Amino acid sequence: MKKFKNKLIIHNLNMFFSSFNLIILKPLKNFFVLIYRLLKITFLSVSRNPKSFICEIFFFIFKWWQRFLLLFFLGILLLFPFFILISEKIDDNPDFSGEKIAKNQMQSIQTAQALIDREVVTYGWKANLPFIFPSSFLDNMPSFQIGIIEALATFTDSYSHEKLQRSSEMLSYPVDIWYLNFSSYFKPVKPTQSVYKKAMALLLSYNEDLKNGLQPPLTASDLNNVIRRIKEDLRHCVFKIDEKLSRDEYHLIDFSADNIFYQTKGKLYANALLLRDLKKDYAHLIETPEMDIAFNDVIDSLIKAFQYNPRIIFNGKVDSFLIPSHLAVQGFYVMQVIDNLMSLQKFFYIERN
Repeated sequence: MKKFKNKLIIHNLNMFFSSFNLIILKPLKNFFVLIYRLLKITFLSVSRNPKSFICEIFFFIFKWWQRFLLLFFLGILLLFPFFILISEKIDDNPDFSGEKIAKNQMQSIQTAQALIDREVVTYGWKANLPFIFPSSFLDNMPSFQIGIIEALATFTDSYSHEKLQRSSEMLSYPVDIWYLNFSSYFKPVKPTQSVYKKAMALLLSYNEDLKNGLQPPLTASDLNNVIRRIKEDLRHCVFKIDEKLSRDEYHLIDFSADNIFYQTKGKLYANALLLRDLKKDYAHLIETPEMDIAFNDVIDSLIKAFQYNPRIIFNGKVDSFLIPSHLAVQGFYVMQVIDNLMSLQKFFYIERN
């Protein structure tokens, strides 16, 4: 009777897996059948002779090739945290820039392309990795990368040109899409990094069009729109920080607070590089020393904001004596940037009118 039940279970497993016409599930089927048989043998061994079963375990452990396998898997388990640490790279180099541009091209577009290339190709996109990769357990670096990409999407969306608009749409693609969609039976999909690479190619193409005179010249309204959109995006960052602080959820280690912190840091970093280069791109519009100072104030406040870099992010009360609120400090820096952006925008209107 027991043999009949066991055969029936195996038959049901076979029927279940055979209902899928995917080759990748065949090894999975064999794996589950093997696990079932091992559990069955283990249960019978323990129920009949527990002492003999323990002896068999020790014999299995101390056999040389099985010891090797055991040490191999233990080594992977112990080295996994090490691989996590060495794979994290939060690059906030303030001197980073794209390649030198030709006449009529935009240095800010070149830097935006270089940022995508650095984070997606050179360092590797971390936000979409499944659990089998050590980097999938990171959260600070992916948040920083997401902040950079969101800032670039806002920047490119500030322009009405078709290629930049398409680039912005691609940079707004979901950040966590890998090569396979696990929720729909391993269905292949477009991974995030491949879409971002296409956005990068569009940015390069737009700069080539500028060089060849195929795009309209840069105008004051374009620059004003970029400043306005960056200001609105940073206000949204302040809103998220304020929303987090207003919940009165204070923990010594808060895994959502550091995500907000590094995402905001990524946006501040990308915007600092973009505005530094936009000042060069629109140099013909900066007509007075006062306007030059206002532009420099914005860039300096952005650099000061993204260089605020505590080792561990604490989400303490704003008036706490022992546990700081790093989000509150960052929010203060972001508000300084917004204030300087408003001063630049106001001054820009005075100069134009």
